[in-house]
Amino acid sequence: MSADSFLLEVVTPAAKVFSGTVSEVRAPGFEGEFGVLPGHADYVTAMRPGPLTFQHEGQSRRLLVGAGFAEVGTDKVVLLTDLCEEVDGIDPEAAAGSMRADERVMLEHNPSDHEYLDAKADQALQIARIQAADPRD
Repeated sequence: MSADSFLLEVVTPAAKVFSGTVSEVRAPGFEGEFGVLPGHADYVTAMRPGPLTFQHEGQSRRLLVGAGFAEVGTDKVVLLTDLCEEVDGIDPEAAAGSMRADERVMLEHNPSDHEYLDAKADQALQIARIQAADPRD
């Protein structure tokens, strides 16, 4: 690593999805997108589902990450997330269909029911999939 790069690790319960030297990261924080450059101050934050973009070997990469946590350090960023997908594999129409199904479940249940809460969480993920698949974003 050099002074203009740092280590990024993306870890899901199933595997370490990515580990490499990067020069910049943009991630979906719980309260909005956040960016990290080399030498960033240390902090920990919650993440929501959304696109993760980073510069690796001179090229921009884009992944979809789920909910989780980010641990940011001066020379390393670790993202612990419940899922990670390549955006090229996302089918926006399928995500939109899942989102509509989630809406139906939410209409049929009380907001305190686990079915409602599960559907609401999945709906947020489907919205993130649709947004991540949009090449204009």
